[in-house]
Amino acid sequence: MVEERKATPKVWVVRADGGKETQNCVDGGFTGIGWNETGDLSDVADGVMVGARWLSAAHRDDKASSIRADVGNISRFLFDIKTGDWVITPEFDRQWLRYGQVIGSYRYDASHRDDCCYHHRRDVLWSASSLDRDELSYMLRGTLRSQLTVFNVRHRAEFFERIGFLPR
Repeated sequence: MVEERKATPKVWVVRADGGKETQNCVDGGFTGIGWNETGDLSDVADGVMVGARWLSAAHRDDKASSIRADVGNISRFLFDIKTGDWVITPEFDRQWLRYGQVIGSYRYDASHRDDCCYHHRRDVLWSASSLDRDELSYMLRGTLRSQLTVFNVRHRAEFFERIGFLPR
């Protein structure tokens, strides 16, 4: 997998199971997603290969729309998020948003050395502070409402302003 970001970094939401895994991710210095049954995806080159792996992991009976959504989430995590991008992850109470900058490419960790259930991971340098969802503009809050597990955030300029980051 090629890992490079030269333009203005993107901002992503990675849900962490509705916040249930957020603290484990922050404590471990990574963000992650489920779908562990696909195994290590370091060797896949594109979304088609992700789909084939997903289907071979006993999901042939899933609805086509569910398969597309799952493969899309996994593919965004693998291919679209880059080192230098930012991630936002809601806390369990959904009021507070944790955020950090991605500092590593995709890795697979099934070692169970920590309490997080996610094997698909990317290292993140998490901020010590959080954002209060109520202090964000209506437009940015609306962007954060997507039900997808991994998605790109529009209105990233406001996010960068809130955290004091000046993109190049």
